[in-house]
Amino acid sequence: MDTFVARNGISYVISEVYLSVSLAFSLNADSFSLQARASLTKPSRPFTPLSNRRTLLHRDDNRSVPSVPRLPRQSHRVSKEHPPIHRENLPSSTTSTEKASASASYTSTYSDKSDETGRDGTGCNDSIDSGSEHEISSSGEGEKRGLDHDVPAPVSLNMMLSALYEQLSLLDDPDIDVRSPSAQLLELRKIASEFTQASLVEMAAQRSEHEKDNIQRLRYEACDIMLRLTLSKDNDSMEVFMSTFPSIIQLCTNTIDEMPAADHSINVCHSYDERESNVICVAKALFSLSKDAGNDRLFSVHYAESILSVTNVVSDRLGQNCEPTFPLKALLYAFGTLKNVANTDEKMQHILATSGAIGTFAKTLLWSKSSGWKNQILKTELVHCLIQTTSLLRTLIQKKRHLRQFDHAQVSQRLCDLAACCGDQIELLTNIFRILSNLTLHEPSRAQINGKACDNIAIFLKILRHCVRQQDVPDQDTNDRQLVHVTIVRVVVTLGNLSAGNDRNREIIYFECDGHEILLRSLRTLLQQLIEYLNHKSDNLKEETNAHDIMTDKLDLLIRLVRLLANLSINSSISAEVTADKRIVELVECLQAIQLDAGRREYEEELKCQQLDELMLNIVSCITNLSYHSCGRKYREDALGNQDWIYAYRLKVTSLLGRTLADVNDEAVMEAARAFGNFTRWEDVVAVTASNGILNDITQLLCSENLGIVHAACGALMNAALCSKARLLLIGNPSGCLQACEAVLLQKGQEADEYADLIANVCKTIFNLLCVPFDSEDVTQHDESVFQEAVCRFLTSESGETLTNAIQMLEHAENSMSERTRSILQPIVSHLNTKLGELGKN
Repeated sequence: MDTFVARNGISYVISEVYLSVSLAFSLNADSFSLQARASLTKPSRPFTPLSNRRTLLHRDDNRSVPSVPRLPRQSHRVSKEHPPIHRENLPSSTTSTEKASASASYTSTYSDKSDETGRDGTGCNDSIDSGSEHEISSSGEGEKRGLDHDVPAPVSLNMMLSALYEQLSLLDDPDIDVRSPSAQLLELRKIASEFTQASLVEMAAQRSEHEKDNIQRLRYEACDIMLRLTLSKDNDSMEVFMSTFPSIIQLCTNTIDEMPAADHSINVCHSYDERESNVICVAKALFSLSKDAGNDRLFSVHYAESILSVTNVVSDRLGQNCEPTFPLKALLYAFGTLKNVANTDEKMQHILATSGAIGTFAKTLLWSKSSGWKNQILKTELVHCLIQTTSLLRTLIQKKRHLRQFDHAQVSQRLCDLAACCGDQIELLTNIFRILSNLTLHEPSRAQINGKACDNIAIFLKILRHCVRQQDVPDQDTNDRQLVHVTIVRVVVTLGNLSAGNDRNREIIYFECDGHEILLRSLRTLLQQLIEYLNHKSDNLKEETNAHDIMTDKLDLLIRLVRLLANLSINSSISAEVTADKRIVELVECLQAIQLDAGRREYEEELKCQQLDELMLNIVSCITNLSYHSCGRKYREDALGNQDWIYAYRLKVTSLLGRTLADVNDEAVMEAARAFGNFTRWEDVVAVTASNGILNDITQLLCSENLGIVHAACGALMNAALCSKARLLLIGNPSGCLQACEAVLLQKGQEADEYADLIANVCKTIFNLLCVPFDSEDVTQHDESVFQEAVCRFLTSESGETLTNAIQMLEHAENSMSERTRSILQPIVSHLNTKLGELGKN
């Protein structure tokens, strides 16, 4: 039965109650019942049209500046913000000797005062003052960055650095146009990459801290000269940026714990701050260029891997409770660049996924456990970066092939831990729960969260309560209000996924973490608002349209809340609590209001109509789950006159569900038929369905091509057949229930292994119609006589003979059935065949 799932992840299970061979049938014991069992096959998600007619969040998934930091706008034409770099005029030579001389003359510029903004996250340096120049010779014999002493670097690194100087001098030649890809730029990228990797290997091989310091200085030398090339070009050359930046950010990253001891001089400290400022400017320029989708093709594997490499270094240092050695503001822009490209470019998504980006970004989720999280300034920068990395994870989770990497990196549990530490960071929370609402659709991810279910669910409910309070804050920014709303929706979706197939989680949510109060209160408020909106629409079209826009967002949340309640109601204890709470009676009134509104949708958007249909399905599924438990209880009013509201409203609900049977949507019809499988266990409900034509509508469902609808219809009919008046009505119809059952057996009987459950239900319906004697006190002798005549008339008819033959063929075919099919069909088919034989003789 689990293969027949309903819309929005809610399906049913047929109570496996076989007909008693002793023929002891009653409405309370052996009748058929249905429960809408939650499933994650078709989860309920906030409605997001594929045509992007409505964005779920302003700025979300669009190319924009990183949303939280709100850093000052800065053009990527960096040359207009910085004065020209002072250097000696390099001759436009043609001989290799002159080129080598030019490279030896390449100079660096340092600011006399440090970047005033530092790492406080408030902005980046908008001007770099030129200061003293320190000439660096290509042979390594000159003074290096004003150091008081020289330490010979490994010869191979000096040779690589000389080659890098020479290549940079060629690019500085005014006759070379760097606006287009060229052999010089490709060669520069190759040389810079080789130097970067070689210096790391050389540093790892050194045991002396003094020698490591020396290699780090060489890395800074290479970083600075490439920065000057990038910042001095008066053009928008994307190629220059992409050729140098991957190596720049890796060379700028200090791989040792402290700045070299000799580097604490004022000039060198200034150069360190200037270097950071320059890296930020280049990163920001690349971010600006990434807003144009036409540049996506230029962002390569090398670029992505360099950012991931630096991110790993930052994560490792924070994990060791050390301060990052790379400017986080530059990393923020780098993440924003990757997000812009990955949002629209599947190639970049593939590059990130195959380069270990999911594992790298998963490590950033542990930043909240570092000591730097206690530093408010550093925490602000870390939060800004986390907003970008979680946005990237959200993009990558859209591909199912990436799920295994998410599970291996333990992203689910790390997101839960991060959520507990950032309750006041609404945009980060929004990203976290967007990812979790996707991950919890899959069992491995749910298993991680279920490992600490009590703690994690308590975190979710705490955040939910906080966000609900934030909704009521007056004068709140429109974007923040929208973020709060989306976070609430996603938290509810996540809880719905966790409770879909785990009864323990249902108890934790409702009882142990006291989630019932916030859920029921929010649900009642939204139901009342929707009912008022549907029943009392304004005659002013403009006012009504504004109300419609507001209600569209609220419908998103209402749909998820009803789905969550439906999942929780699978638990019998929770169901008893809910049906005793009069606040949820609005579910019935809301269902009625939706049906009445169905004919007044001339001008309204298609989105709202789809939302109302989805809400109706979830309400019916919730009622199905609640009635599954209600129809098995004894109903007596307590001393205060309180009563199970499902039982109290059973006749009204029956009437509303009857209208749904005529819906053009098969899923709506299926949900209503399932609900009737429970409500028909009450005899007065059966009488109402028989008198107002609903029973005949259910009979027609047996002819449906949708097997789920046929299953559900059989459940309602086999219960109704236990009522004498309803049975007479069903048998007396010449083209009714028995003929429809016969058609199903003839069509599906040859494929018994595939349709065993369906055939068994049809046989149970036939048994209850023909073979169960009347045992009701209100049955008269006349009624029983009429029933016997109707049975004999049917069995002796051509249709009856065909049905009898079909049953006999099923019994004779048992040897060719699988063991499972035989175990399902043998008891009912054998007994039905025997009883039909006895009736035929009589």
